[in-house]
Amino acid sequence: MAIKVKDGVFHLYTKKTSYVFAVNDKGVLETLHYGGRIETAEKLSMSEKYPVIASCCIAYGKGTLTLNNLCSEYSAVGMGDYREPMVTVVNTDGTYCNDFVYSGYKIRESYDPCGNAAGYGADGVLEVELTDKASALVLRLYYSVFEAADVITRACRLENRGASTVSVRRLMSGQLDLPFSDIEILTFDGAWSRERFVNSRPLKQGIFVNDSKSGASSNKHNPLVILKREGCTQDAGECYAVNLIYSGNHRECVEINEFEKTRVLTGMSDYAFDWTLNPNEGLTTPEAVFSWSGQGLNGLTHNLHDFVNENIVRGQYKGKERPVLINSWEAMYFNLDQDDLVELARAGKEAGAELFVLDDGWFGKRDNDRSSLGDWYAHKDKFPLGMGAFADRIRAEGLKFGIWVEPEMVNQKSRLYSEHPEWAVTIPGKPYGLGRNQLQLDYTNAQCRDYIVNAMSEIFEETRADYVKWDYNRTLTDMYGSTLCNQGEFFHRYILGLYDVLARLNAKFPNILFESCASGGNRYDLGMLCYMPQTWCSDDTDGFLRTFIQEGTCYGYPISSLGAHVSDSPNNQTLRSLSLETRFNVAAFGLLGYEMDVRELSKSEKKIVTRQIEFYKKWRSVLQFGDYYRLMDGFKGNHMGWCVVSKDKSAAVLQYMTKITLPIPPTDVVRFKGLDPDTMYRVQVRREGVPIKPFVGILTKAVSMVSPIKKLKADGVVVRVLNKLVLKSPNEHYDVRGDQLMNAGIKLNQPLMGCGLHPFKTRINLDFASIVFTARAL
Repeated sequence: MAIKVKDGVFHLYTKKTSYVFAVNDKGVLETLHYGGRIETAEKLSMSEKYPVIASCCIAYGKGTLTLNNLCSEYSAVGMGDYREPMVTVVNTDGTYCNDFVYSGYKIRESYDPCGNAAGYGADGVLEVELTDKASALVLRLYYSVFEAADVITRACRLENRGASTVSVRRLMSGQLDLPFSDIEILTFDGAWSRERFVNSRPLKQGIFVNDSKSGASSNKHNPLVILKREGCTQDAGECYAVNLIYSGNHRECVEINEFEKTRVLTGMSDYAFDWTLNPNEGLTTPEAVFSWSGQGLNGLTHNLHDFVNENIVRGQYKGKERPVLINSWEAMYFNLDQDDLVELARAGKEAGAELFVLDDGWFGKRDNDRSSLGDWYAHKDKFPLGMGAFADRIRAEGLKFGIWVEPEMVNQKSRLYSEHPEWAVTIPGKPYGLGRNQLQLDYTNAQCRDYIVNAMSEIFEETRADYVKWDYNRTLTDMYGSTLCNQGEFFHRYILGLYDVLARLNAKFPNILFESCASGGNRYDLGMLCYMPQTWCSDDTDGFLRTFIQEGTCYGYPISSLGAHVSDSPNNQTLRSLSLETRFNVAAFGLLGYEMDVRELSKSEKKIVTRQIEFYKKWRSVLQFGDYYRLMDGFKGNHMGWCVVSKDKSAAVLQYMTKITLPIPPTDVVRFKGLDPDTMYRVQVRREGVPIKPFVGILTKAVSMVSPIKKLKADGVVVRVLNKLVLKSPNEHYDVRGDQLMNAGIKLNQPLMGCGLHPFKTRINLDFASIVFTARAL
């Protein structure tokens, strides 16, 4: 049983963890344990001892209990707890103090998230009721247990049972008090095109805040936070994860107080937040996610990935392999021509792509980013027969059809804005800002939401869309809802409105594969994943920077959710040049797509792409749904690596990347993780193709050194032949037991060292080059 209650002790079990709290003699809920699983929970031994009250502390009621030195399940303003509170309310008498005490519990199958995105499939839900009799407020705490994933989620609901209105200034989703402070915090921070880089900091006494104020979960600070205890590594030691099933402003606060106790709070941000709670009304928070691992950071990642795949993602694409796509954006941008698009689709199909995605530029009079958002009908100059006819042309090439939309935005130069300027988010009578030449639509307005649902339904039905990329390229400012009485509710009501639209479209189009996008990864969160099973990870398609972005993302979000594309070189965002094979190797540890004009590839490059897609299709079930391991912490020195292992440990794919090529480098040794030590595996390298063309100059000089021909003509026959050739990487394969692969590893073939080239065994190890191994049980 996932939940046990006995003698005022609440014990929540998962496969490997226990969460225990109890009602003390004052009616306060004391946190006793969250960590490794225990079979019984004896209250007295785990409870805080307080025979005397510490100096400068305030007694709670009569006696020696002080809330400031207690690990508790919730907190409010006043009563002697001076740490960050979970709940802040302005009561009817203007005071801020509340005293919530235990008044009962229920064990339920589920709870009502009241319009919030939420997990599903819990093994039981504990509801604990707390009452503040002085203010007639009731606080309900919800604990949902997900045994297999080793996850416990938290949410709460504040209800006003009084006769007067109160103002809610803060209502967090979950609180975790820990009786230690040896904490190093990992956050996932960045900006547009460099999202979710891993930042690690030791914490001392004080307060650390990770938050978003932009109206989105943000590319600046993702809501995922990880706490490492001293000695924790990728594969051993204790660590905790905190995340939030929410797509708007969030706040994660970690405070270490004078008693070396650590408090973690997570929930909606209280930035510009002021919620009016009328009599007989309630406010329910988003759901917070907590997980503990005793097997290091990789173990924690497995918990979080399993939770997303099994208890967040729903619908037809849950657990289903995702298609290889070709996207028109970086190939053509706004310069769309039907015949060119069909040629691009045909070239993608010949290489093995399964889905064609028409990106921005197809609607209204959209020839740049200054017009037409909101006008969701075909651009008559580009698609005179309509979008349905064009989609049929793509399907005739043997591909599924996908389309890009940005339904939360409007350009002032649009028919929609001319008809409904009041639907744009601006403050009447005040100047406003533009982002990407656009304004945000007011999703707090039910009429506006109805328009979007109808407009999207028409285009999805006309094209019979198989896939939809839902973009969001502006964050919120000038917050104002024309139908709201209290503008302090705008941020949260916007997100509830968004979830309403997404829920309706999901119900109407259950067969569409939705991909969330927000200028890349500006809204990569569990809330969006409840409605869209995958997310465009970043607008940055540079394979080198993508290693940082994708590794940071995969701490909490599975590969099955991570959109990753192969694009041009030099890269459009960074101008960095990487080999076609390295670009693929990185993108293969995601949901593979190609965002380039594959028609312009050379004959040898087209063969390389075809082989890449063949490889990906063969291994994508492992890559998309296997257990993900980091081989090291990011780039350790000059190298980094990932390994994904199938759930039954019968197959694995490993990537090992070198940052900078060195002459006379040390020997590279690659070790797998997560294999069955007693199983024999056949290990093979993915043979990569390196076009000789970039090295022709070096080769012609080498020829002149060993032949009577002292100079080859640049347009001569030999040079033309060399330009067409592809150099294959060494064909390595081994039959090795799992224990050897994990503990001893594989010594890689010697790279090019500047003083010799074996035609069959030398690795061509360019800057940012990578190598991929596969392992299959014999």
